[in-house]
Amino acid sequence: MRLPVIRDLLMNAALVRFTRTMSTLQEGGLPMIEALALSKEVMQNAAMEEDIQKAQKKILEGGSLSVELKRSRYIPVMASRMIAVGEETGHLSEMLGKVSDMYEESLEKTIERAMSLVQPLI
Repeated sequence: MRLPVIRDLLMNAALVRFTRTMSTLQEGGLPMIEALALSKEVMQNAAMEEDIQKAQKKILEGGSLSVELKRSRYIPVMASRMIAVGEETGHLSEMLGKVSDMYEESLEKTIERAMSLVQPLI
């Protein structure tokens, strides 16, 4: 997680898995706390899972998902802002899907760039 390129790849991949799973579970009508518990399990990133665990506890106390995600060192500000819009408009699952799409596209571009840099070495 200390190397910038690797860190971005790992964070974006974990974020995509989290937001895609949350979107699907929210669309299916699963309560927020249960959706968070299941979604954090697919992240495969201990540091980000810990932040989601903290958010889950704060939400049980009455907090909102976007506010708690803004506190995370690993969740991009843009993602938490988009989630805030989804919460405010009542379309959280749709916005989580958009966040997932956006970061998945970014992840694919980063991988393509990395592969094009490595190809001459191979």
